[in-house]
Amino acid sequence: MSAFVIPPDASPQSLDATRRGRGIAAVMLIRMDTGAYLKPLHGFLQGEQAPETSWIRLHGSRGLLENLRHGDSRRVRVRKEGWTTPSGRAEDTAHDPLLDRSDDALVCESFAHAMQTGERPYFDIYRGVIVSLVGICGLRSLLRGSVTVVIPDLRHEAVRHEYESDDWNGLEAIPE
Repeated sequence: MSAFVIPPDASPQSLDATRRGRGIAAVMLIRMDTGAYLKPLHGFLQGEQAPETSWIRLHGSRGLLENLRHGDSRRVRVRKEGWTTPSGRAEDTAHDPLLDRSDDALVCESFAHAMQTGERPYFDIYRGVIVSLVGICGLRSLLRGSVTVVIPDLRHEAVRHEYESDDWNGLEAIPE
């Protein structure tokens, strides 16, 4: 994965701040294990939403998913490769019932289901850590000039051993 910061303007101060990971937005390009690509965009750019709203947009090599910026933010727009709605349009919006529940409620439901059925939850400890590592590896990429950084798969003991003494926190690399 590689990450990039977008400066608010072209001033020397703003350009210098982007080298320290500071700007108005950041974009990542992530190659998944499946070979698919994902491009998350974080922050606020001109012509987009007001700062008090929450907007999520995920671009993949085979589609995109975003919550609506205006109106009901629990509705999502989905576009999949080779998929059309009954009207023949390539886009559709749908209400996502998962957005009605908090993250805590979803975690509790998943835990209860795993306890009742004995099935491993989809979001086990390793997936949770990997999701967190996306941000950490993104910052590492930014501070190294947006070079590609591998997100380690800590499900494998040899990989865990490789990273067990890694205490990098990025703070020493971001001067004020």
